[in-house]
Amino acid sequence: MKRLFFCLCALMLVCCSCKKNVEVSFEVVEEISVYAIKSSTNQLEEVVIEYTLDNEEDLFVLYTSFQNTLPVGYTSPANPNITLLASEVRNNVVYYTVDNYILLSDITAFHEALTKTGKLLDYKEIHIILNENQLI
Repeated sequence: MKRLFFCLCALMLVCCSCKKNVEVSFEVVEEISVYAIKSSTNQLEEVVIEYTLDNEEDLFVLYTSFQNTLPVGYTSPANPNITLLASEVRNNVVYYTVDNYILLSDITAFHEALTKTGKLLDYKEIHIILNENQLI
């Protein structure tokens, strides 16, 4: 019995002393400033998120489909069901063509969030178009 105990102890020492190479990789996530509504005050505030905004479509999708990337305690003024039918940038002015779900949102607050964040991305103005009519 003692021999078995010593054999197990020796085996454990041999196994524990083995070195293994462990590879660690990480991804550097870009942080960006955006505007979102603070839930407790209902005011638009600048926040930092880990998200990449490469173009005007990414900006729109941030406030609709990907609003869960906003920090806890902050919300988007947009309804997540809004579909972006088309987007166009002319002379740093953005034109978003959307569907009827835009009417379920606070359009003014949504436009303000888009505009303030858009200015951080060098967009001069942002316009929202519904049924070929400019809403804002």
